[in-house]
Amino acid sequence: DHPDIGIMAKTLTTAYKVAAHTVASPEAPILLIDVDHPDLAIPARFVQDHQNVTSGGNVYTALAFEAQYPSEPEKGAIRTQISMDNIGRELTTWIESSGGGVGSTITMFEIFRSDANTVQTGPFVFDILDITVTMDKVVCTLGFEDIYNKSGLQATYRPDTHPGMV
Repeated sequence: DHPDIGIMAKTLTTAYKVAAHTVASPEAPILLIDVDHPDLAIPARFVQDHQNVTSGGNVYTALAFEAQYPSEPEKGAIRTQISMDNIGRELTTWIESSGGGVGSTITMFEIFRSDANTVQTGPFVFDILDITVTMDKVVCTLGFEDIYNKSGLQATYRPDTHPGMV
């Protein structure tokens, strides 16, 4: 269900490529995120900007957060982080009630404010692997479950756990 992160470069629009390679681009893309969890009736939606934006019929609330798309690692699983200000009890209550955000996903994509209904990059969907909360910040570690290093068997018979079986 997750997009192939290795095709990131193929998901860029021409307008995005022009803006990215222009020294004095008239408009910078803005990042939107959808936070989804089975306990949420609708995803929580945020825009990395100073004012709200409506995209695809959904209102994205302005929020100061730091995020970056992950680069492809030379080895190991893809990981990245989103760091945001701890904006209050509502967020931490949800984190506590959801078991630390277990089962949550974050969808990231970029738009231009002048053309808010056209996705310029993405969408990229990540599992929330860990959430760390301090008085000032909430940091979400994003990535994918490492299924390649997970056993495909329910039971493994090894000499140290099942003597005489192997």
